[in-house]
Amino acid sequence: MENQSVEVSSVPPVADEGGVNTEPSIPTLTAKPKPKTWLVVLLVILGLLFVVGGTYAFIMKSVKQDKEVDIVADEDGGVVVKELGEKEKVVEKKVVTSKKTKALNKLFYVKDGNIFSYDITTKENKKLTSYSETSANIGISNVIDEKLIGFTRCLTIEGDYGCALLTLNTDTMKVEERKKLGKSEHSSGATFATATKFAYTFFDGNKWSLVYENNGVVKKLEDITMTGEFGRGGFVEDSSKVAFSPDKKYLLQISTASPRAIMDPTVHVYDLSNDKKDVIENATQPQWMDSELIVYRSYDEENQKGDGLYIYNVKTKKSEKINGVVDASYLPNVLYGTKKIVYNVYPTKQVWLYNDENGKNEKLADLGLDPLWVNESTVVFTSIENCTNDCEGMMDYNVLGISIFDLKTNTATFIPEIKNAGPIVTEYL
Repeated sequence: MENQSVEVSSVPPVADEGGVNTEPSIPTLTAKPKPKTWLVVLLVILGLLFVVGGTYAFIMKSVKQDKEVDIVADEDGGVVVKELGEKEKVVEKKVVTSKKTKALNKLFYVKDGNIFSYDITTKENKKLTSYSETSANIGISNVIDEKLIGFTRCLTIEGDYGCALLTLNTDTMKVEERKKLGKSEHSSGATFATATKFAYTFFDGNKWSLVYENNGVVKKLEDITMTGEFGRGGFVEDSSKVAFSPDKKYLLQISTASPRAIMDPTVHVYDLSNDKKDVIENATQPQWMDSELIVYRSYDEENQKGDGLYIYNVKTKKSEKINGVVDASYLPNVLYGTKKIVYNVYPTKQVWLYNDENGKNEKLADLGLDPLWVNESTVVFTSIENCTNDCEGMMDYNVLGISIFDLKTNTATFIPEIKNAGPIVTEYL
């Protein structure tokens, strides 16, 4: 690099406005050649950024970290974090364990042709609909958001099944019809992503169809002509479900009593972006763990026995067995956003909890069926007693009511009044 010559010039005292001499300024260094202006500006800016960044880091480190926050899910399955005194801000997109909605801590069920809710905190049992036709067939599909519940309803009218897909606003008790099926179409299952985005199955004569509707745009994903009789029931492998993934990009469907086969232990997974379908063979009782993973019971059809619980990845199309549970495990139910699974064991009818993150497996209760998550520390299940000749139905047990199990205290609260009710639905199913 070529040397630069520098001249030092002394500056004489300068008089201020009052005529008083001030101290002379520091000698000025004059470089040749003179530095470019843009370089000086750039160095100044970098220096300021360094100072500001250091100050910000110091302040953030000094601030107490355990601020009170509220975490809710956005429409895309992301997370919105609201800190007190700050504006809402969106952080990394991921599945939320609990959406913290008004549906949290509540059970929804059908009894005498109407929908009821039970709040496990306040113990309030509330009738949400006021239908007079107690013989109508109602099925709760799922909790849609903090206010809406999706359900189906069919009437026993000769020549017209009167089936429809509807939503119930739990605040206003308002019921809105979202889809009216044809007179000869009988609903056999449904799921809602939003009030105007849903999927459903129905029978129409000798045809069985799976339909996906998004804001009025209707698409048939399956349309199968039945060639013979089918139908079965009373087996632990039985399953009938339609369910969107948490991010609403995929749809799974299963019906073990299916027109595809007399016994159909297959889960069909549809990619709604391109209409492609994948099939999980020898699988039943599926549930989404998150937007990519599905947990299910594996069923060995040839030997007619269970093969434990597996996890299927919709991206890799591969399944892996959960090694921490016995092969007789069935009816898995997942706490969304985690790897915590409650399930039953056959034939003992025990309720177990498995955590795939640490491999811990523990029994929660005897004589319990259909375990569901209510919140992050509470599980609900149907309480039963074994029977022989005095059985009320075709099973080898009688239903006594439901039990609310607190994982923090390892205690269960028995609720006998919710006995002869339809399947229970929570925010997690």
